[in-house]
Amino acid sequence: MTNPSHYAMPPDTMTFMDLIGLLAAHAVMALGGFKGQNNEKMPPNPEAAKYSIDLLTVLQERTEGRRSEAESKALLGALFDVRQDYVALLNEGQAGRETNGKHKPEVCKPEAELPDDEVEEVLIG
Repeated sequence: MTNPSHYAMPPDTMTFMDLIGLLAAHAVMALGGFKGQNNEKMPPNPEAAKYSIDLLTVLQERTEGRRSEAESKALLGALFDVRQDYVALLNEGQAGRETNGKHKPEVCKPEAELPDDEVEEVLIG
């Protein structure tokens, strides 16, 4: 059995960027972005992905005005990326088309085709 303290970092070495990275990595993993054992793609878990995205959104809201420029850029970039991937995953599930044995995702509608409140909900949270 692995000793959990082996992986623990001293609190004074943890950063806000580490927290952003952890939450973003969890979202990517839940979106099926990592390979598991035997190099097989892990199945997506949209509910877990949404939870991580929501946590990143709470982090954004609760730290507004107190982040450095680099932290804001990292957080907003991570949120943008995982939200886009989340929408693509949802569209892929709705498309349900098969092409050459592989699932072909439906392309997201451009923002201009979506009602403003729907775009804001998807991209802003």
